[in-house]
Amino acid sequence: MKHFNILLVFLIVLSACKNKQEINGNSHSQKNIKDYINFGSKITSENASGTIEIFEAYKQLQITDTLSAKFKGKVISVCKAKGCWMEIELAEGQNVTVRFKDYSFFVPKDIEGKTAVVDGIGYLKQMSVEEQKHYADDAMANTDEITSILNSKKVYEFVADGVLLTE
Repeated sequence: MKHFNILLVFLIVLSACKNKQEINGNSHSQKNIKDYINFGSKITSENASGTIEIFEAYKQLQITDTLSAKFKGKVISVCKAKGCWMEIELAEGQNVTVRFKDYSFFVPKDIEGKTAVVDGIGYLKQMSVEEQKHYADDAMANTDEITSILNSKKVYEFVADGVLLTE
């Protein structure tokens, strides 16, 4: 009976330590969640690719192809009118324009330099001169920059279901 009581006390102590570790583990993941602000569909930062991997995947695409992805990168520009799009820096001096699924959410207009995690669909697009000028106007580009846009160009685009932004 004495051995049984000792074993029982040992199991209770072990169980209490295990519960404490689980609680600490949960509070740590809560902290990670709090490091980001979520917009649109709820997403996590887990398994997010880097910008180099996404850029390599984009280079393989044709105009009609799509790419389902989640990646993390630095926001370099955002729509100053409504927060209805943002640009994220990729590799080799390239950027991807991120818009939001069904125009159902926007991001803050002051997020340049912050890190974003986006989850959705990427594709290539031949962007017209008019559309380029519209985006330049939204980004508050000066008149000289806007009038210097003379040719359509191939661009990287992304439609995000959800976005995480660093606080």
